[in-house]
Amino acid sequence: MRTTIKTSKLFLLAFIISLLMLNTSFAGINNLYIPNGETVLGGDIKTYTARNSIEAGTSFVVESGGDATFRAGSGGIALKPGFHAKNGAKFAAKFWYDSQGLQDNKAPTVVDSYPTDGENVANDGSPLELRVIFADDDSGIYSVKLYEDGVEVQATIGGSYNDQTLSYIITNPVEQTYIYTVVLEDMAGNTDSIDISFTVDNDPPVTTASPTGGTFSGPFTVTLSSDEAGSTIYYSTDNYPPFVNSSNTDSGVSPIVVTIDRSMNLQFFAKDTAGNIETTTKSEVYLLGAIPDALTITLASFDSGAQRVELSWNAASGQISGYHLYRCLSPFDVDILNQSRNGGYPPPARLRIGALSTPTSSSDSAIVSGVTYFYGVTAVDANGTEGVISPLVPIDVDSTTSGDSDPSMKAMAWLESTQSEEGYWDDKRRLRMLATSQVLNAYKLMGKDDAGTHHALFYLRGHFADNNDYLARKMILLADYGQNVDEMVNRLIAQSQISGTQIQGWGVRTRLLFDAVSTALGAKAADLSTRSIDPMINEGRLYLAGSTYLDSKNFPDRFGWVRAQDPSVFVSCLVYNIVEEYYGFSIYNSSWISDYQNGDGSFGNGLIDTCAAIMWIDDLGDGGAQWIKGLAAYNYILDKQSSNGSWNDDPYLTGLCIEALEKSGYAP
Repeated sequence: MRTTIKTSKLFLLAFIISLLMLNTSFAGINNLYIPNGETVLGGDIKTYTARNSIEAGTSFVVESGGDATFRAGSGGIALKPGFHAKNGAKFAAKFWYDSQGLQDNKAPTVVDSYPTDGENVANDGSPLELRVIFADDDSGIYSVKLYEDGVEVQATIGGSYNDQTLSYIITNPVEQTYIYTVVLEDMAGNTDSIDISFTVDNDPPVTTASPTGGTFSGPFTVTLSSDEAGSTIYYSTDNYPPFVNSSNTDSGVSPIVVTIDRSMNLQFFAKDTAGNIETTTKSEVYLLGAIPDALTITLASFDSGAQRVELSWNAASGQISGYHLYRCLSPFDVDILNQSRNGGYPPPARLRIGALSTPTSSSDSAIVSGVTYFYGVTAVDANGTEGVISPLVPIDVDSTTSGDSDPSMKAMAWLESTQSEEGYWDDKRRLRMLATSQVLNAYKLMGKDDAGTHHALFYLRGHFADNNDYLARKMILLADYGQNVDEMVNRLIAQSQISGTQIQGWGVRTRLLFDAVSTALGAKAADLSTRSIDPMINEGRLYLAGSTYLDSKNFPDRFGWVRAQDPSVFVSCLVYNIVEEYYGFSIYNSSWISDYQNGDGSFGNGLIDTCAAIMWIDDLGDGGAQWIKGLAAYNYILDKQSSNGSWNDDPYLTGLCIEALEKSGYAP
């Protein structure tokens, strides 16, 4: 519907596009110049000129032919706080109301917040950020105010987030209940308010054991108690540390009773109802009688011709029924074995690789090249009681030998041996989060659940993801390991490109043009919230279906990394997979990828594209042709594996290749 400005009372939504300073000077007392008789279509953006300097809150009067007054706050032009246009400056505004009565009677709403109302928030005393995401479907937001206990406080709108996000930093949160009120007003004058109340808990729980460690004559029970009611206690009885969601870990609400029926190191920690985790894992060593003394490995060498490690040790004194042989790669497992020896209790059986009767020698051929193994041995007495492990002996396996080990296991061994003491992979700081998340994907697929895995999860959880790609990968990975990611979902939404209540997509960072990779990962990650935000990402899904990163003229089914570049096999496969697996529809023709296979079996530009193709694409050909193409790609990946088990000594690429080999289904 078209309407004439000089005869109609119009309301405008300020949508500032630019401030183009002109040299022209205007006379007169009116603040806004609107050409006489100009007509506009509802929703159009028009550019207007300021006669005098104008700021937010100023009334605007039509120069001629009409009686409309355009005033911020009660319908009309709404200028963002701090807006200022000098005399002669041009600015743009969009019509949201015309003479046919298309007016806004709907109040703005809060879409999501962190913390949520009624939430208990774990905090270690560091600054806590309140984030509120708001929306208005019709005229748009005019003002957002935040009150703490009834007193207005200065919050940030936008900043490092999108313009529909309020951010407020509590610099020194203390243990108390915080009460905030968010008041929203749209450009038509509709208002709404919402209260957000949450309680901060700064203190982690403390757990004690009764009785404490010592030597006992027979089976007995130990009571584990936390000083905070309702806390969940996690514990292990296999002499290996406990972790949340780990296969060796049991849990229960404090207090709990644990039966001690053998010599062990009982390890435990607690997590309170707010989510605070005890700062250290406690340990109590209980010995049921004497245990055999530690032995000494007297010979340890690698036989490159036979492709095996040769070991021998001194015989134990007394009545001995046999020996147990141990091996590890990870620096975390090395520490765990050393702690068992220093603590005088048996090592964890999960690191045992063999049980022998009487010989004092053994060999190990289940090894891969290019890594350093650590070996130890224990004695087992006639009663079946295992002793303390010997001092560990390192053995370097020659990286020039290839062996015939499973390629994925070779790669896993290389990854295990190259993990840093802080838990991450990759020496390049910028790539650590990317590499660590991909390695953990491979670990999850291979069923690896050890100290190294959980230290990597600690690293990933505790380090800030500075772009949406990394944040989404981090969220997807942590959720796959059973961890809550609601706070990160809120931040991901705050960093999206959002219009009203619909997320349109994600760019690498908040104010960058959204792209196919970030949007695909973001849409998948946003679905991980325990709160329902499903309607918000519908448009994100639609974006994947009509991405500006598609070349609709030349390549209508192919996605690229960035606009106007050649289509990418990896990016296209990623998008196809997420759309089909998580949203249940397929609208793309991926058969073109089959044509991108090279003579050596690879796809596109090499390993990354090839991994994506055999992991995520089902139609590489028809019938036998598909198998031939897939097997050629599989063999290409194998051919590129280094003798040390890695691919290009790159942890990200190695993790990706493991995932591709295990998921592809093309293994001969």
